[in-house]
Amino acid sequence: MFWTIATFEMNFHRRQYLFYVLSGVFFLLSFLGTTTDGVQIGGDFSNVNINSPYAILIQLSTLSVITLLGAIAFAANGVIRDHELKMAELFLSTPVRRFEYVYGRFAGSFVFAAGIFLAAALGVLVGEFMPWLDQERIGAFNGTAYAYSILFVGLPNLFICSSILFCIATATRSMMATYTGMVALLMLTFLLETFNEPATVETISLLDPFGATALLEVTRYWTVFEKNSLLPAVEGAFLVNRLFWMVIAFAFLGLASLLYPFNINPSRKQRKKAALIVADTQSSTSVTAALPRVQQHFGLSTQLQQFWSQTRLEVKSIVRSTAFLILLLMGLVLIIANAAGNLGNMFGTAVYPTTAIMVDIINGAFSLSLLFVLVYYAGELMVRERQVRIAGIVDAMPFQNWVMLAAKLSALTLVIVLMMVSAMLAGIGVQLSRGYYDIELLHYLAGLLFFFQFPIYLMMVLAIFAYILTRNKFFAMALMVIYVVFLMAAPQVGLEHALYRMRMLSPVYSSFTGYGHNLVPYLWQTLYWGLFGCLLLMVVQLLWPRGIEDDWRNRLKVARQRLTRPMLLSMGVVTSLFVATGVWIYYNTNVLNDYSTFRDRERMQAEYEKQYQVHADIAQPSLTSVYAEVDIYPESRDVIIKGRYSLSNVSSQTISEIHVSLRPYLDVQLLDIPGATLTHNDETLGYRVYELRTPMAPGADLTMDFDVAWTTPGFANSGHGAELTSNGTFFNNGAAFPQIGYQRSQELQDNNIRRRHDLPPVQRAASIDDADALMKSGLGSGNRVNFETVVSTSTDQIALAPGYLIREWEDNNRRYFHYRMDTPIWNFYSFMSADYQVKKDTWSSPTGDEVAIEVYYVHDYNIDTMIRSTKNSLDYFTENFSPYQYRQFRILEFPRFQGTFAQAFPNTIPFSEGIGFIADLRDPKEIDYVFYVTAHELAHQWWGHQVIGADVQGSTMIVESLAQYSALMAMEREYGADHMKRFLAFELDRYLQGRGGEAIDEMPLYLVENQPYIHYRKGSLVLYAIKDYIGEDNMNRALADFLDKFAFGEAPYPTTRDLISSIRAHTPEAYQSVITDMLERIVLFDLRVTKSQVTELADSQYEVTIDVSARKFEASGGGEEREITIREWVDIGVFGEEDPATGVPAILYLQKHLIDQNQQQIKVTVASQPDTVGIDPLNKLIDRIPSDNVTAAQ
Repeated sequence: MFWTIATFEMNFHRRQYLFYVLSGVFFLLSFLGTTTDGVQIGGDFSNVNINSPYAILIQLSTLSVITLLGAIAFAANGVIRDHELKMAELFLSTPVRRFEYVYGRFAGSFVFAAGIFLAAALGVLVGEFMPWLDQERIGAFNGTAYAYSILFVGLPNLFICSSILFCIATATRSMMATYTGMVALLMLTFLLETFNEPATVETISLLDPFGATALLEVTRYWTVFEKNSLLPAVEGAFLVNRLFWMVIAFAFLGLASLLYPFNINPSRKQRKKAALIVADTQSSTSVTAALPRVQQHFGLSTQLQQFWSQTRLEVKSIVRSTAFLILLLMGLVLIIANAAGNLGNMFGTAVYPTTAIMVDIINGAFSLSLLFVLVYYAGELMVRERQVRIAGIVDAMPFQNWVMLAAKLSALTLVIVLMMVSAMLAGIGVQLSRGYYDIELLHYLAGLLFFFQFPIYLMMVLAIFAYILTRNKFFAMALMVIYVVFLMAAPQVGLEHALYRMRMLSPVYSSFTGYGHNLVPYLWQTLYWGLFGCLLLMVVQLLWPRGIEDDWRNRLKVARQRLTRPMLLSMGVVTSLFVATGVWIYYNTNVLNDYSTFRDRERMQAEYEKQYQVHADIAQPSLTSVYAEVDIYPESRDVIIKGRYSLSNVSSQTISEIHVSLRPYLDVQLLDIPGATLTHNDETLGYRVYELRTPMAPGADLTMDFDVAWTTPGFANSGHGAELTSNGTFFNNGAAFPQIGYQRSQELQDNNIRRRHDLPPVQRAASIDDADALMKSGLGSGNRVNFETVVSTSTDQIALAPGYLIREWEDNNRRYFHYRMDTPIWNFYSFMSADYQVKKDTWSSPTGDEVAIEVYYVHDYNIDTMIRSTKNSLDYFTENFSPYQYRQFRILEFPRFQGTFAQAFPNTIPFSEGIGFIADLRDPKEIDYVFYVTAHELAHQWWGHQVIGADVQGSTMIVESLAQYSALMAMEREYGADHMKRFLAFELDRYLQGRGGEAIDEMPLYLVENQPYIHYRKGSLVLYAIKDYIGEDNMNRALADFLDKFAFGEAPYPTTRDLISSIRAHTPEAYQSVITDMLERIVLFDLRVTKSQVTELADSQYEVTIDVSARKFEASGGGEEREITIREWVDIGVFGEEDPATGVPAILYLQKHLIDQNQQQIKVTVASQPDTVGIDPLNKLIDRIPSDNVTAAQ
């Protein structure tokens, strides 16, 4: 009988269109995810093979979650369908046993649930064979990857979730409850993703029902080579996760059989309700009364009353449902959990829960609940009357069609508003619990109910329209999925315009501008799509189902009857407004601005390289001085720049042509070179060639005058750049000034994209042996320049640029600032304008010279920390490296939508509001990254502005890695060496993760090619470790010698070989191999404590025996490793209890031991009770599995 029931269930689903529609939708989704860049399933795999085992694994793992949205229609359908169709009595009257009936239903349904997933998997498989794919990214077919992903991830995930949902459906006989269970599983997964740091990931890996966290943890540090060739072993956390959830799945299946009411007797609730009805009937007595005479009114007043009554009924039906309350509660929990996990900004240190941050968290965390309420309840409200079989009665009621439509739409809107208000209250609760009291209610209301939610409102209309077309809620859901896929995939075929792709430019909030950035285009696009939604509602009104005749012929016939004169007039007015709004948007995006897709911009970059790279190495004059008058107009977001360059031929060649590159968005009013003729002007790509009537001989000079405008007329389809704002303008000269010669920075950097345009692989940096490149600095220029500028802005703002303020004045309702540098600087400078507050201080150098410290800010948090870091860092850097070369140091806050970074210009540091100005540093256990970032940027006044490397491999090690080291040393002096472990652990984790994202080849540190995970993360670790080996004094003397030799020098510029030579000169012979391993090779370790034993001695001391395992590897650029002999001096540590205030354990013993065997035992004696022991406990070495370095003392 089991097989008979399972076969019956399969035959039923086989005859339904739904299976084929959903299979087709998910096949298309996965196919597009494999064959296009616009649809990403599981993440970005651009740096690995398209069909790599890793890409297949992650894609199929993600698809097992996505297809659950369709599979639920089968997993729960069987046990619910019989009762909904009143067939339970028939089935239960047959000699079928509970086991056979329940599990036969489940087995038959699960086959089709699995079929949807396998259709999605087939889309990935078919996609990898498409001929248009980049064949260089197609590896050998790997059937094992598909088998592994299906058998260990995909099907188990479906089985686990189907079992749980089947049990819920069996117990409740409610599709709504089953959907709620599905959303709960998804929310659990999203909640767990919030806590994915190494300290918590082991527990999280067990709790994730889809096993994704365990998979990501196993592959966390995989290199490109490993991702292209390996599959995770079925062991450890992954195996435990699979077994744990399979046990849970079988437990739910067993529970389903016990809970299934294997009879047709009414439930207790139904019996109680029936008893009440009977009692009420029995207690009632007959009363004869004359009915009052009534007068029927069906005017507007009555219709409004009907609308309000129906709206209240619809709202109550939702908000009083258990499912809604569960969804709301889970959404609120998700918000609170996300606030706990996502308020960690950098290095795990929290930021203050500002309203802007809470709005972002709510809109991210609450989106799943909102989407579910939208999609599910839109369908449920549309079919509610039919499901309870009162549609005929309701349709016969005397009300206008618009009443029911408006009521259902208003109910959905009110419910979403209610959810967002609840989320807002939860957000305020989080703020108050964290001691943050600057609550911005208007910001909450605008951000949650308007700016971010309008697409939700429009999707409600689309969902209702989809149902009206299909009359099937599952088909309507499938149409919504197709629509979302279109939104993602359309840019791949050049469909980006806001006129046909609903993608409003959401205003980005900042304390500088409020919601001003992108507000105007958002309002116009909202009006445009809002009018479109009104047209859809009118069509829905015409097609609104009423009565039993439901075929398209009758529907169209009724629609013609409903198309009355007022309806025609209304449609005409809305259509006219819709068209007029579209024309205005088109005028702004295509007439006032140049409309281009991202593919167009790709092609422009490719064409720039194809046409003009031939000029990259021709001799060009060098800038020697810059004078610029920069007029910033915050109200209109425009900048006018008039300037003069002094140019000199510092080469040994005669120059007959001057090549000039300009950003294509600049409007060039004047670009004049005396004695030169413009012979080529490519306005599209921004490239000009001037022929000199008299060629420039070596040493000759000339000038170039220019007048350019950077304007933002109207609004662009993708929005204007974030640099020019009403408050907080920030741009550098590379974005607005003419540049001499061909600019390699404008080349495409992604080799996958380059192949599409028939370009050779990118050269990220010139070879360290390239003699010509040694004549250029790492900033691309050949020499420093004299700099002077006059910057004007509105009277309520302060304009800033590098240099010393010579004069400030107001004229013609404008405010002017005249700045001049007293020494030459690199051709790298910025301009800023904002309504700032200013805090000032001073620092005295060892020679008695005073340096003015100024912080220009909007947020007043952490200003004192920045000033303290500045002073302490100036102390350390001048004491150990060289004198500070300027008389001032300024920190300037800028809006977070311009980026979350800080950047070092001469004596001037733009610093994002998103990273330092809102950091919550009240907990002494947290890493003070505000101190660190300030010290890092100040260090660039030495590493970058005093000395800079040649424009070759390794240049960023000199600039960035040395700044990292300097900041670490300033932090160590401030907080102590025992506080550095957490920072180093974060750096190690980011470096190891970064290796897996490498697009070309990982390089040794001394050959780094502008690879941030190397020059920042690895640079911190290895330079700090070298300092630890050779001593702080030796390291700092080496850097001081390097500065003394190359600071403020001219071409040829130094390379990392010069730096390493200086370090080696101060390194004892015993540690020369350390320099080689850390700077010139890619070396990793596998160090762990295998066993420890503590023995208390007679003199109250403790002998600690530590067994360690140690292996050493050398890696290729692609990540392939080979084991090499280990002979290293490595820290062995014994630690006491943690300081409760700082979380730092007491160091009982920390010394280097020679490790020259794979298995080794070490004995040490300490004076206090040990708590933990470790090998390389402070994470100074590159250890691929750092979590097992320290263990509890036994």
